[in-house]
Amino acid sequence: GGDLYTHDIEIDGTFTQDGNYVEVSGSWDNDSNYSATGPVIFTATSGSEGIDSTGATTATFGNIVFGQGSSSAVWPMYSNLAVAEDLTIDFGTLNSNNYDLEIGGSFFNNSVFDATDRIVTFNGSGDSFVESGCVTVAGCTAGDFFDLIVDKDTSGAKLYVSNMGIRVTNTLTITMGTLFQDSYEVRAEGASAVSIAADGIWSSITTGDLVLGGTFANA
Repeated sequence: GGDLYTHDIEIDGTFTQDGNYVEVSGSWDNDSNYSATGPVIFTATSGSEGIDSTGATTATFGNIVFGQGSSSAVWPMYSNLAVAEDLTIDFGTLNSNNYDLEIGGSFFNNSVFDATDRIVTFNGSGDSFVESGCVTVAGCTAGDFFDLIVDKDTSGAKLYVSNMGIRVTNTLTITMGTLFQDSYEVRAEGASAVSIAADGIWSSITTGDLVLGGTFANA
């Protein structure tokens, strides 16, 4: 099939998206089955447009892009959100709205991400990148995380801190795989600031600072 351009999407049956583009200027409501390899681009320029997969049997996105051109739109999540590949915020605000987010690829934030008090997990089998949008890491509120978990499918996979540092206001956990810090600042501010499991690795071999608000536990 070809590309799809629409306002709202409501899925009550089965929607299979191959490698084609889907552009949505309104909201997303999946009550049944959705599978994808192609990107979904949310293009609203103002207002609030929800993303809801409550009750869905399958709901994992391929790639997601929020914002196209100038936008003040807010996309609140009304259920947990799973992305198999990359998630990009170019304009507007993605609000987790007290739901969890799983990313199998990379996270690129060029605008605003509001994590609320929830979990962002980086999984997937390949190497990926996290670009938080925090030009100044201390006090960053436009791209900070609450709980951040690295839980790759294989121990050799890496999550690279890229282009700028990251701020985690509660706990940074590495369950499986490597967090590669490079020269960027990482702040983990919770009482249990960092927890690294036996299959997790923290790699910091250059000049990046680590700022802790609590304990650092390494299994």
